[in-house]
Amino acid sequence: MDALANLKQSLEVMLTEPTPEAEGHLIQQLEETLHILKNKRGGNTPNLLDSAMQAINETWRTGRPPQKLPIDLGGHTEFQKIITDLVSLQQFTTAVSKGDLNVTIKIKGMIAGSLKSLQANLRHLTWQVQQISKGDFKQKVDFMGEFSEAFNSMTSALAQAQADLLQREAELSAANAELRNEIAERERAQAAELATMQREMNLARNIQMSLLPPSVSAIEGVDIASICIPAREVGGDLYGYYELSPTVLNPHGGYAFALGDVSGKGIPAALYMAVCVTLLAAKIPLAVDASQLLNEMNHILYPYMSPNRMNTALCYLRLEPRAAGSYQAYLANAGLIAPLLRRGSQCDFLEIGGLPLGAINFNLPYIAIELSLQKDDVLVLCSDGIAEAMNGAREMYGLDRLRERVAECPGTTAQSMQDWVLEGVHAFIGNVEPHDDLTLMSLVIRN
Repeated sequence: MDALANLKQSLEVMLTEPTPEAEGHLIQQLEETLHILKNKRGGNTPNLLDSAMQAINETWRTGRPPQKLPIDLGGHTEFQKIITDLVSLQQFTTAVSKGDLNVTIKIKGMIAGSLKSLQANLRHLTWQVQQISKGDFKQKVDFMGEFSEAFNSMTSALAQAQADLLQREAELSAANAELRNEIAERERAQAAELATMQREMNLARNIQMSLLPPSVSAIEGVDIASICIPAREVGGDLYGYYELSPTVLNPHGGYAFALGDVSGKGIPAALYMAVCVTLLAAKIPLAVDASQLLNEMNHILYPYMSPNRMNTALCYLRLEPRAAGSYQAYLANAGLIAPLLRRGSQCDFLEIGGLPLGAINFNLPYIAIELSLQKDDVLVLCSDGIAEAMNGAREMYGLDRLRERVAECPGTTAQSMQDWVLEGVHAFIGNVEPHDDLTLMSLVIRN
């Protein structure tokens, strides 16, 4: 029937371009078809048309042909083709809606052409999105109206953002290169400055060590050995030997020994150490006795050391020769560890002490003790870096270990005593770096 063919064509137009005009044309075509069927079939036509529409709706809703068609439509080839095309169309749209863009549509005509064109456009759009994911923001869409405008606006914005990002990356790269150059230049300058400082510190260490006498010195009737090991390049410990010429007040002459420890470490302590060494060399030849020397040094050092909260611990020993190869010793102590005297099997700290020099300006004089030293007597003077040396458990070496170590020394020379004590200290602290200077002086009385 031509009416059904025309109805099919109107339906295809409506599905392809669902405009008000197409809808009106489809309604008009349905009315004309209904009129023709009424003239040909009589009063049963409305029921037949209703049956046809129900069959079409069921097919579109379920995606399958009706199980039973009206008798008058069952053998109608055009109507059967409409049903078959609707099934194919439903299968195609269902597959596409699930993301299958490779499905094949089995119908022909305007609807099939439009759907195939849409399918091809979706495949191309998928490819374009894949290219965008790889960084190609030049992709454009020109076949989907408002979507095309939004898509193209998006890719343009992404392209601009990419360009801005690349420009910013280039600027950052240039800035980083400049910063790396500046850092490298600063590191070179710092390395050169550190090398200069290290050379200067090494020179300062050599100068400071040159202020001290030799470790072993030839003094008649006395075997002596001394050592100073700074915890840093320079330190505040000091020691010295001095020959005393006979005077009216001291007709016997003799020798003087001093060992000191300036508080603190590093350069400040080293500067005060140099002052103390100079002051000792100037004052010892003029001092009448040991207590006078410490009193005068405290008076001189106080104005310089007290404002900086520093001081100097110092032990001073003066030996005057006596008959029968003995010496008369005069000792005064300003805050240093008391000297150890080993005589035979006895080994004890001498009871002599006082406040460090430069700490307080007081009128009370330092007190000196006097004792006779005989052959093979041993005196050991040391800074607090020896007694306060710490091991990995933060345990101090201590005065008891020091006294026991001196008492147990098997050697009979000053050098052997020095080596024996230092070996004991280093064995105690292990691999721990000393936190303070280590200074030691050993004296053994000979004939």
